Amino acid sequence: MQKRTAMSANPILAARSPRDEQLNFATHFSAAILTLIAAVPLCLIAFRRGEWRASLGCAAFLSTLFAVYVSSSMSHRVTQPVWQQRWRMLDQGFIYLLIVGSYTPFSLMYLGHGWWPLPLVLMWIAALTGFVSKIGFGFQINRVSIALYLLLGWFPAITALEAAKQMPRSPLVWVLIGGLFYTLGAAFLLLEKRRPWFHAVWHLFVVAGSAAHYWAIYCCVSIR
Repeated sequence: MQKRTAMSANPILAARSPRDEQLNFATHFSAAILTLIAAVPLCLIAFRRGEWRASLGCAAFLSTLFAVYVSSSMSHRVTQPVWQQRWRMLDQGFIYLLIVGSYTPFSLMYLGHGWWPLPLVLMWIAALTGFVSKIGFGFQINRVSIALYLLLGWFPAITALEAAKQMPRSPLVWVLIGGLFYTLGAAFLLLEKRRPWFHAVWHLFVVAGSAAHYWAIYCCVSIR
């Protein structure tokens, strides 16, 4: 009865078949494992450089990325309504932190002068507020705030001109590609109510976006 009540509160969840959820779990659980593997060379090169900004930025990106993939995969793995809800809260909360965690390495390495650190501070405040709203209050768990995610994700565009002056061109292009992957993927998330398997497609776009950002960060750290 509890499971039926929880599902009826969210028709999108109710429409997913066990096979859909298996695919959703597999995509992001695999990505979590790949994140751990990819973290090794990135952390090694950052620590060898001996630059605290690069090391801190990589730690912020990798930890939030891993947290999103684990919480997302577990939200599709568990079947108990209470635990499913808790993992979904963590997943949606960690997305806020991943957005700013993806921007942090570039801001620390290239935008630490003048007033340019301010956008990073504002983003962390907004992300932590969003995280607390999900974890502490369960805000809109059954209605994901896609517009807020996109707004926060594209907020760093205000630093684009300065970043273009400071960053090598290739990583900057990969940052943009990653942002486009996330944005295009959001369309499948919005349309999930029509086709439940669109959620797995959204997962694949997230993996592609995070891979693009990983490569951009790796390039920046390796050439500094």
